[in-house]
Amino acid sequence: MVLTQVMLAVLVLIVVVVGLFLRSYVKKKAENLATKEDIADITRRVEAIRSEYAREHEKLRMQLQISGIQQSALLREQRKALYDFHADCIELLGDKLPTNLGDIPGGIKELADHQNSIQQLCRRIYLRNFRLCLLLDGHPELLAAAGKVTAVVEEIRKAFLRKFVHVKLAANEEMKALEKGRDAHVAAAAEADAAVRAFLAETNPAIRAMATAFGEYEGHLRAYIRKHASGELPAFSVEGRPADSA
Repeated sequence: MVLTQVMLAVLVLIVVVVGLFLRSYVKKKAENLATKEDIADITRRVEAIRSEYAREHEKLRMQLQISGIQQSALLREQRKALYDFHADCIELLGDKLPTNLGDIPGGIKELADHQNSIQQLCRRIYLRNFRLCLLLDGHPELLAAAGKVTAVVEEIRKAFLRKFVHVKLAANEEMKALEKGRDAHVAAAAEADAAVRAFLAETNPAIRAMATAFGEYEGHLRAYIRKHASGELPAFSVEGRPADSA
């Protein structure tokens, strides 16, 4: 009887101990499982953040690359616009306008061709200036100087329209007078000379004004180039026609 009670007590004790152990074990396993799940969740979040960062970094890199390409393309367009405007002004001022009308071979057709070439060049300079305004809006002094040149060029174009027709007609009459004898030719030649003088009286002041305005423009252009060379603006150098504007 006593032995039975003792064995029963021992059995109860074993059951209690095992129960406590199992409860502790299950609790510990649950804690470990929760810890592992937390770590897995944190890992997933870190990977998501890292992936998002990588995408944003690549997006920013592409944006900067595109921005750099756009700036480089803009700089090339600015160089070309500046060169084209300068080259056309030099052609008009240094080549076309100084032409001695008496040195133009042929007759009225050749004079008309000379007038047309100047008219076309004047219109081209106007368009070149418009392009400068589009590309160099951050350089008001340079644009103002270019605009002044263009305004004088427009006056020259209008003077050619008003006066050069009389030069052509007088030259044509002089050619016809060659067949009518010396006196007729002398009179026609005098008329042609008078037409040329009237034409020059109107165009020469405009040509001198263009020379002055173009000199001022070149001063602003040199200042613009110096700013590029000093690093105040993106690198810019001119040696003949800009290499990257070809």
